[in-house]
Amino acid sequence: MLNIGTLVQYPRGKGGVVLNQLNVPANETNPENADKRANIASNLLRNLGCAFAPEKLLLPGVNLVSVPIPLGEKCNSYLTSDKGFLPGQPDLGHFPVGEQRFDGLRFDIRNFRTSPLPAAITLDGKSKEVSGIPVDSMAEALFF
Repeated sequence: MLNIGTLVQYPRGKGGVVLNQLNVPANETNPENADKRANIASNLLRNLGCAFAPEKLLLPGVNLVSVPIPLGEKCNSYLTSDKGFLPGQPDLGHFPVGEQRFDGLRFDIRNFRTSPLPAAITLDGKSKEVSGIPVDSMAEALFF
């Protein structure tokens, strides 16, 4: 896992989502670690009832092509507190906008800093999900 590591389960209806922050670098400095990381991922997926094929391990920038999905009209929150981002909390005013690459993955952060359009999606106590975001393609993985 990462320095501290994270493994969290989010129940959803009859299923759920598992967040696993296993760090799998594109170039492993110690070859033994690659096998250890593959074993951790394999055991985790096997325990969840999933098939795991190490040769299908998706690595951003190596064997994975990423395409940003525009969130457009689904955005319901601003990035800065002067426009309504969680009053009293640190905002995302310094977050890079436009097309960005994070760990080899392409993301397109809505760039409307001077416009009254929201640029993020937040969930509050009333709205617990966002649906209807068109993807229009097949995907092996989703990254948020």
